[in-house]
Amino acid sequence: MQQDISSLYELYLSRSDLRPLSLEFKRRALELFVAEFGNIPIGQVTAAIAEDFRTVLAKGRSKVTVNGYLSNFKPFFRWCQRRGRILEDPFLGVKPYKVEERRLNKFSSHELARLVKLCETPLWLARLGFGLVGCRRGEMFNIVKGDIHLDDPQPHVLLSAKPDKEDGWEWVTKTHRLRYIALPEGIECGGVLLRFHDAICECLKVKQPYPFVEPKYYRQMMRLKSEGHLGAHDIADPTGNFQRSFVRIQKLAGIEPIKRYHDLRRTFGTAAVAQYGLAKATIALGNATAEITRRHYDVQSPIAVVAEISRMVRKCFNT
Repeated sequence: MQQDISSLYELYLSRSDLRPLSLEFKRRALELFVAEFGNIPIGQVTAAIAEDFRTVLAKGRSKVTVNGYLSNFKPFFRWCQRRGRILEDPFLGVKPYKVEERRLNKFSSHELARLVKLCETPLWLARLGFGLVGCRRGEMFNIVKGDIHLDDPQPHVLLSAKPDKEDGWEWVTKTHRLRYIALPEGIECGGVLLRFHDAICECLKVKQPYPFVEPKYYRQMMRLKSEGHLGAHDIADPTGNFQRSFVRIQKLAGIEPIKRYHDLRRTFGTAAVAQYGLAKATIALGNATAEITRRHYDVQSPIAVVAEISRMVRKCFNT
C-alpha cells in the first residue's frame, strides 16, 4: 500500500540540506495541493493532476509566485521517483510560466538625495544606509547589536546565522556563510550626506537586540514566538509589510517608477561593478557566483552614468 502524499512529504522535508526559509514555502505548496486534490496516495498523482495544480495556483497569484511554488514542489516527485516510490514523475511536463524579464531598477543620485532629506528618523536613515552598502532587507532586519562594530579601525557589520535565543529567533543567511559589510561613516547621495554612523548609533539605543526593528514589532515577534506561530515570513519582514512603508516614502519624495528596497542593493551593486569590477562586487554583495552578479546587476552601465554613486561606494570597500 502506497503512502499518502503528506506523510511522504514530511519524510522528504526531514533532510538536513533544505534551508529553513524554503521549508515554509514547500509546506504551503503541499497545503494548497491537499486542499484541492486531497491527501491521496503518491501513486495517484497523475500528469493531469499536476497540470491542474498549476492552473489552481494561478488563480489570484502572479506568475512569479506560481513559479516559486512549482519550483519548491516539483523536486519532491523527482525525489520519490529516485527512491522507487513512483515509476514516473507526474510533474516532469509541467513548465513554469514565462515571465517578462524584470527591469533592473536603480535609484539615481537625485532620488537618493530626496529620500535622505525626507527620511529624517534615524531608523529610516539607517535602513537606507544598509541598502546602499549592499544589505538585503532580511539581512538588515536580522542584524543584532553584537554584529555591529563601529569602533573598529574599519567599521563593519558581520552578518551571520543566528541560533534560537531567548530574546530572539533563529535566522539563516541566504549564502550560508559569514559576510562582512563595511560601514562608512557617511554616504554621499547626490550632494546630500547620509550620516550613517550617527543614524546607527541612535538606533542602538533601543532596549532590544534588534536595533532596526521597531519596538512594537519586536514585541509582536516575541509574542508570535511564544505562541508557536513565528514563521519565515515574519523573520524576513517583522514589520508585516515593509514595502508598503517604503512605497509611501518614495511617493512623498516624488520617485517614479516606485522601486523596491532591494533596488538600493542593486544601486550599490551596479556602482560596485563599475568601480571595482565583477569579482570584487560579487564578494561585497555576498553572491554565490559572479554569474549571479552578472545576471542581476547592470554590468553594462558606463562608468559615467554611475559616477556619483561610485564616489559613494569608495568608502564601502577595502582597496
